[in-house]
Amino acid sequence: MSKRLGPYILLLGAALTAQGQVTTYRSEPEFLAALSRLGYASVREGFEEDADWGPARSPKTAPSITSQGIVWTSSHPGAVTTPSHITTGNGAARTGLWGLFSSPHGDPDIVSPTGFMRDGFIGTTAPGAARLYGLGGWFTGLFGGKILIVLDGDETRRAELGPLDNEHRFYGVIDTSGFARFEVREVEGTREDQKYVFADDFTFARQPAEPGSVVCVSAASFLAGLALAPGSIASVFGQGLAAGTERATALPLPARLVGTAVSIKDSAGAEHQAPLYFVSPNQINCLVPEGVHAGPATLTVIRGDQAAASGAFQVDLAAPGLFAANADGKGAAAALALKVTADGARTTEPTFQCGAGAGSCVAVPIDLGADTDQVFLLLFGTGIRGRSVLAAVNARAGDAPAEVLYAGPQGEFAGLDQVNVRLPRSLAGRGELDVVLAVDGKTANPVRIRVK
Repeated sequence: MSKRLGPYILLLGAALTAQGQVTTYRSEPEFLAALSRLGYASVREGFEEDADWGPARSPKTAPSITSQGIVWTSSHPGAVTTPSHITTGNGAARTGLWGLFSSPHGDPDIVSPTGFMRDGFIGTTAPGAARLYGLGGWFTGLFGGKILIVLDGDETRRAELGPLDNEHRFYGVIDTSGFARFEVREVEGTREDQKYVFADDFTFARQPAEPGSVVCVSAASFLAGLALAPGSIASVFGQGLAAGTERATALPLPARLVGTAVSIKDSAGAEHQAPLYFVSPNQINCLVPEGVHAGPATLTVIRGDQAAASGAFQVDLAAPGLFAANADGKGAAAALALKVTADGARTTEPTFQCGAGAGSCVAVPIDLGADTDQVFLLLFGTGIRGRSVLAAVNARAGDAPAEVLYAGPQGEFAGLDQVNVRLPRSLAGRGELDVVLAVDGKTANPVRIRVK
């Protein structure tokens, strides 16, 4: 089957991208476990410290409060009608005496009636403070509310979470590329059905606990805290990893770019040199060598002849991730639809189209054609080739099982895998669907297609 999308995947998902992914959590224990696996240092904020928060004890409000390296403001500090400030109150608290909210709620410049729309608050790292890599907190508000968490003001780096109700619920995000600003924004409020949001008991993730640490994730999914497979493409995040930026331009992949190399020590104690796709000061994309043994492993970044950073990760024989068209591990699949007619004629089309800006790729309709036609979805990913048997690879499109015909190396590019799936005709007219792939019981990040 077709390999025509291979160069496009290499461009988006492995060699050129410098993006992480916003991974969401609805369980505080799972969020904290992920921070621990990734080696991040965590900081708690419960709004109880009077030395910091004393000026913002309700009914008092403050334009901003700086606490533990984060500057807190409302979402609308510059409102013309009444500038919205930050405050803390007992009614917002989950534990202790104080919880966080904006006063007045919402955007004061929305008239008749005012407030209770676009409620929320913003946190920004203070000058000289370390970047953030995750945040989680307990949120409550009016029934039916919903929040967005937007990172660095980039609407493509966002997580929509909810619902809100009268009980505190935990919501969190991790982004291994790091961020210096976050906004919590309520999105369901209207003039007729107003909403607000309270929050308490935050946990923030900062630089890895040990200086010179790195975080290793799949270059397809960017999901935090998961294993990597031999022969798969990995993204490594850290600080000071290279003196500049350089991309591999040909195969075989080089062992060193801009004077930087990567070594992996596996569970058997063997050292492996990792071929490199891309190197920059904050991110490296590399190939986990085929000979790496399963079990705990340590990756070391070497600048010149000195170790610059290292990090631990787990190696599993299969650790599936699927490439997305926006190179962020979610949304429209970076895939092809292959149609085969009864007379054997074949046509192949991408399942997505992209605009000029980052994050603009969307799924386009797949036409299943006549009853005698067959349509195959060609997915591209990494960490799949180490599967046990083909029968252990399962796919679903929406709620419909889809037959997997092939799952293994794409054959043209190092680390790139391909999965060929027959789309059932029962999907006709279903519109947008999540495609979920599982390999040896391990589930990949879902990607989306649209069926006409």
